[in-house]
Amino acid sequence: MKKITIKVIVEEAGVSNTTLSRFLNNNYGNMSKETKEKIVEVIERLNYRSSKQTQALKIKHSYLNDKSYHNRSIVVALFFLFKLFTYALLSFIKNSMHLWLYCFPRGHTSSS
Repeated sequence: MKKITIKVIVEEAGVSNTTLSRFLNNNYGNMSKETKEKIVEVIERLNYRSSKQTQALKIKHSYLNDKSYHNRSIVVALFFLFKLFTYALLSFIKNSMHLWLYCFPRGHTSSS
């Protein structure tokens, strides 16, 4: 049995992805009665049922409103700042060591 997807519904009903998405999310706005009826007819004719993944996406909030998304962004930003600081610190140590070795080369004795 062929899996009925959103793409199939869009093609059969002759509507855009946006229109079908709005219909499935009960956001009819200024959608015409004819368009709603056409979508319902295609969904019933093809016996469309949304998948568990689609239902899970419906339940979750978008990442823009998700506080854990912002927390992750902060963690990533802090990680890069730490990485930058670590790089700067290691560069400073390396340059200091080069300077130290230049001022006090090996085998040089300071006794008179």
